[in-house]
Amino acid sequence: MFRNYFITTFRILMRNKLYSFINIAGLTIGLAACILILFYIQFEFGFDRYNKKANRIFRITENIQTPDRIASDATSPAPLAATLQSDFSGIEKTARMVQMSHFISAYHDVLVSYGPKEFYEKSMYFTDPSFFKIFAISLLKGNIKNGLTRPYTIFISSSIAQKYFGKNDPIGKTLDIAGSQPYEVTGVFKDFPPNSHIHADFLASFSSITSGETTSDWGVQVYTYILLKNKSDASAIQKRLSFIEKKSVPSSKDENISFSLMPLLRIHLYSRLRFEPEPQGNIKYLYLFGAIALLILIIACLNYINMSTARSTKRALETGVRKVMGASRAQLLRQYFFESFLLNSLAFAFAIALARLLLPYFNTVTGLPISFDSVSSLWIFIILGVVLCITSLLSGLYPAVLLSSFRPVLVLKGKIFSESGVRLRRGLVIFQFTASIILIICAIVLERQMKYIQNNMPGDKDGVVILIRNRDGKLKDYASFKTELLRNPQIESVTTTQFIPGFAHDEESFEPNDIEGVDHKVSLPIFYGDTSFVKTLGIRLIEGRNFSGNYPLDKQNAVLVNEAAVERFGWKEPVGKYIWFSESNFSNGQVSFSRVKKQVIGVVNDFHYQSLREMVSPVIIEMAETPLLYIAVQTNGYNVSQTLSFIKSTWKTFVPGEPMDYNYLKNDYTAMYRSDYLLGNIFRNFAMLAIIIACLGLFGLIAFTVERRTKEIGIRKVLGASVQSIVALLSREFVLLVLIAFVIASPIAWWIMNKWLQNFAYKIHIGWWIFLVAGVVAVLLALITVGFQAIKAAVANPVESLRTE
Repeated sequence: MFRNYFITTFRILMRNKLYSFINIAGLTIGLAACILILFYIQFEFGFDRYNKKANRIFRITENIQTPDRIASDATSPAPLAATLQSDFSGIEKTARMVQMSHFISAYHDVLVSYGPKEFYEKSMYFTDPSFFKIFAISLLKGNIKNGLTRPYTIFISSSIAQKYFGKNDPIGKTLDIAGSQPYEVTGVFKDFPPNSHIHADFLASFSSITSGETTSDWGVQVYTYILLKNKSDASAIQKRLSFIEKKSVPSSKDENISFSLMPLLRIHLYSRLRFEPEPQGNIKYLYLFGAIALLILIIACLNYINMSTARSTKRALETGVRKVMGASRAQLLRQYFFESFLLNSLAFAFAIALARLLLPYFNTVTGLPISFDSVSSLWIFIILGVVLCITSLLSGLYPAVLLSSFRPVLVLKGKIFSESGVRLRRGLVIFQFTASIILIICAIVLERQMKYIQNNMPGDKDGVVILIRNRDGKLKDYASFKTELLRNPQIESVTTTQFIPGFAHDEESFEPNDIEGVDHKVSLPIFYGDTSFVKTLGIRLIEGRNFSGNYPLDKQNAVLVNEAAVERFGWKEPVGKYIWFSESNFSNGQVSFSRVKKQVIGVVNDFHYQSLREMVSPVIIEMAETPLLYIAVQTNGYNVSQTLSFIKSTWKTFVPGEPMDYNYLKNDYTAMYRSDYLLGNIFRNFAMLAIIIACLGLFGLIAFTVERRTKEIGIRKVLGASVQSIVALLSREFVLLVLIAFVIASPIAWWIMNKWLQNFAYKIHIGWWIFLVAGVVAVLLALITVGFQAIKAAVANPVESLRTE
């Protein structure tokens, strides 16, 4: 029986090559897109699940509330872990982690050397030996029990062991880290999985931190992980945290601190906390990507339904003959379902091959290291099997029911035209183009918002800002270096700063009345820069004056503030106001503090030093002439590579033997919007896929329409109809359907994008022209698709078309 079904299906596919190709191509594209998104979702949901005890692992987070703001941090005080474990028996293990750079480097990376090999490394942490009791990271060499118990001992990842030691055994060797005390390698661990919320290449003993008071200092912030004996103990520990807050944490009337438990498995997709060790995902985006994949798949299935129902009249005679010969409706249903399943299976096989082919590009778009091996699991194959069955059912159900329902008497008389079938096909075309236009509009809005973000990043809009790291203050003669750079006409300005978008900034706490007119405690970011700071970073002076070399005392007693600070402090005339700073002085082994009064000399605009999701906070800018952590060089954007070579050669002259470590400010800034750029890329690529699939279906429908109306077209041409009138006749209906789809899609797309834009404090306005562009694109593509077949039919010889009748 199945052999007969297979032979019949194969003959039908070969007899209708164009329609078979359209169906298979549409389903292949839709299934490939669905597979890639499924891989992405599986990868994201798989974060931290390599830990067998993941359900019992929690991280303690800190919430800080002041009169000015509410902040939630991924870190918590260093003594909290020991306090909890001693007070609560339900905790099996605790472990602390803190980035080594916080203690031994001014940057987020640290210089590591072994012999002649020197590299700057980022994934470096101090941690407790219990870390390996909590997390399922395999130790390849060394001893977990005593490997990290002594100061200046360190575990390294297998990739780092290969990088520094090659095939030699690293155990017992020493690494020089930031020129400090050598660290002895006492263990090698397997690399962290790619879908881990934290990655470490170096894990040094927590006791290596030079400050002896670190473990008892509630001001030192670390990542605190706890392993519970039972998951149900979490609520009891949360209550215990409330008790510890009152007992141990210093508090004031202006600051309220509380702690919370965050399950390990929720960190990657649900955390919106400050100071996360790595960029996190977004559960909302996963749901959105899943919806897009489903939408693409539905569009592909609708193509099959449209093609099958459109060609039902061609197969009606076959159905009538089968029924006359004794075929039951159940047998016909099985036949048509088998056709659908076989065609979907072919498309599925092609889709897997296409997905594998497109995976490198998909990884480039998402920035993830997804491979077929990393996502291959039993449940993935089960889901793919379910998807195959569902697509076969969705695409085959209606055509099978329709074809099997034909009455043989009416079929053999040729009375099989159905107005309801025409309405269905029109409805399916409208749905396909509605979905496609929604994706196009969303892609345009996303692109415009990302462009808006780029235009509001610090720095000249037309130029390129290069950030040079002044490691260990090796650039001594900053003034001469700056003068030499400015000799190049491509370089417009140079400044020194500690400012990098997206990273934590220095904050200073001000007591009540430290700021003139402010009677409560506030904490504000403090930026430092020289007289060119404002110009180099594209900041505008709104009122007053900038720092100037003509005022020698600016360095000691002058500051700039932004507009947000003026508004927060309630100043009507900000220039001339005073702010008192607390400055430390070290003399004769004693630390003393003094209050220094500084005057506001100018007001700058609210430049975006944080994400555009957040309102710009009050900022104070102080003057500095000595080189800080970074040297920012503003170029005019022309011949950047040539200008960069000049900067490197100048650096080599002033800092011989030290390679220039640099980055582009744009790269640091856009890193804050990784998930948004990903969303834009997904919408852009999948909008293109959706419109391709929809146009494939439209191409098939117009081909069928032309075939069905061949006689009519021939008669019209004989009676004098022009090519243009015939093309218009055949195209009018389909263009009208696309216009209806545009009317339906526009408000839906506006609602979706308006909801997304609410995530930003600063955003674009969704203008009418965006909808117009999307509508014009959809109509033009429909016209091109329909026009090809329409023109082909219009220029055909009418004698040939009438001869067939």
